[in-house]
Amino acid sequence: MWLGAGMEVDVGISANRHAGRDALPAIHAFWVGRELGPLHAACLRSFVKHGHKTTLHVYDTPIDVPGGVELADASRLMKDTEIIRHKKTGSLAIASDIFRYRILTEGLGVYVDCDVFCLKPVKYRKYLMGWQDDTLVCSAILAAPPNSDLVRFLADASNDPTFIPPWIKPWKRKTLLIRKAIGIPQKVTTMRWGVIGPTLLTHAIKKFGLENETQPIDVFYPLAPKHRPLLKRPGLRLLDLATPNSEVIHLWNSRFDYQTVPQGSPLDEILKL
Repeated sequence: MWLGAGMEVDVGISANRHAGRDALPAIHAFWVGRELGPLHAACLRSFVKHGHKTTLHVYDTPIDVPGGVELADASRLMKDTEIIRHKKTGSLAIASDIFRYRILTEGLGVYVDCDVFCLKPVKYRKYLMGWQDDTLVCSAILAAPPNSDLVRFLADASNDPTFIPPWIKPWKRKTLLIRKAIGIPQKVTTMRWGVIGPTLLTHAIKKFGLENETQPIDVFYPLAPKHRPLLKRPGLRLLDLATPNSEVIHLWNSRFDYQTVPQGSPLDEILKL
C-alpha cells in the first residue's frame, strides 16, 4: 500500500459502490506533477467542502494538496509508463481519458477533472454525465455502472493505442484499418484532440441510446469555453455564471496570472474558498 501525505487509501474498495441513492457519490481525480496550483487546489477543496469524499490519484505528492483530500497511488490503475501525451500539443488529456475510464471500470465513484468547481453537493445518478453544448458531451465529470456497455466500450477504445474511430468517413477508416493490418497503424496520440475523450463519449452515448441519461448543459457546464474571461470580471459572482440547476462549473483548465486576480471577481471568489 502506498502512503501519501500521511494518508492511506485502498482504491480497490469503494464505500460508494454500496451507497444508497441518497448518499453523496465519492469523487476521484487524477494529477501528474508536483504542484496543483491555486485554481486546481480550490476545485478539489470545493468538493470536500460540500461533503464529498474526495480522492486524488497521483504518482508524486503535490506540495499543495488541500486538507481533507485523500491521496491514492495512481500507478495501481495506470503505470507511469502508460502516460502518453498528444504529439502536437503535448497535452496530458489522453492519459487522463485513459485514467477516468479505469476509475469507472473499477466502480470507484465519480471521476472529475481538477478544473471542475463544486457549487453544491453532486446528486447520485446511475449515469452522471452532461452536455457541454448542443452537440458534445463533455467528460470532465463522469460516472457510469462498471458493467455497463458504455464503460466497456470506453475502456476498450482507450486501452487501444491505435484505436480507429468508428465515426470517421468510410474511406479514412478503411485506410486506417489497412495501415493497422500491415503493422504501420496511426496512433491515437497523432489524431485530433478528444478522439478518446468527449468525441468518443458522445459517440458511445448515442450508440447505446443514453441521451436521456445525459444532463442538460447548465447542470455541469454552465460556463462555455468562450466565456472564460468572465471569471476575472469584477462585480460578478460565481453563481452569476451558473443557474439554479448547476451543481458544478467546469473552468476549462483556465490559466491566469494569479497575481492580478481582480478583487470581487468570480475567480477571486474561487481562490478564497
